[in-house]
Amino acid sequence: MNLRPGKELYIITCLLLGWSIVCLGQSLNFVSGYTYSIPQFDHYNQALALSNDLNDWDIKSFKEINNMHGATFGIRRRSDRGFIGLAWEQKLKSVRAERTTDGRDLSERWALSWTTITLESALSVGPLSAGLGISTNTFSNKLEASYNEPRLKLLNHHTFGNFFFLEISIGRPASVQLVLRPFYQFTWKDLNYANTTFLIAGLEPNYKEKQYFWGLSLLLVNGPK
Repeated sequence: MNLRPGKELYIITCLLLGWSIVCLGQSLNFVSGYTYSIPQFDHYNQALALSNDLNDWDIKSFKEINNMHGATFGIRRRSDRGFIGLAWEQKLKSVRAERTTDGRDLSERWALSWTTITLESALSVGPLSAGLGISTNTFSNKLEASYNEPRLKLLNHHTFGNFFFLEISIGRPASVQLVLRPFYQFTWKDLNYANTTFLIAGLEPNYKEKQYFWGLSLLLVNGPK
């Protein structure tokens, strides 16, 4: 998918966020929850598969990265029209492989982290809210290997992006509300793997790949409704 936001999308996003700041009331909510997401790591998975072929991980081989799990926290002001808020979310995934070489067990563990801070706004009709946001995203990648004592941070990539979501409140309005939140998130710039996939399996350095997520969050929203 080659979805690239233009100036028009950026302007519309800013206008909607600004409109929400002006229109919303003073009800304050705190948000916490769990997030499951489906990422786009085709090139990374290609490197893991090649490493399985080249290095004979006979005890345990690398598994494909097809999901990430994490937590989200936030704060928002809302009224009958909707809400504006600030949300923090972190998605995590790790993959591990082991093999025996000359009677010794060798292992590699690659830990991925995707951290997002989003300024978001939504319009509400009854139990449904639809919204969007501008996000700042940081992807980090660390290696923990039996042949290296410290954990090495090999990549720290930052980019901006957009966040689109739908919230569905479950049950009657309450002081603590259970909310389902399907979402779609994409970045404005491609993810640069730098030397990461080269170190995993000798693939091309500085390879760039479009990054986006489909996901679902289960939230607890605490505060007046």
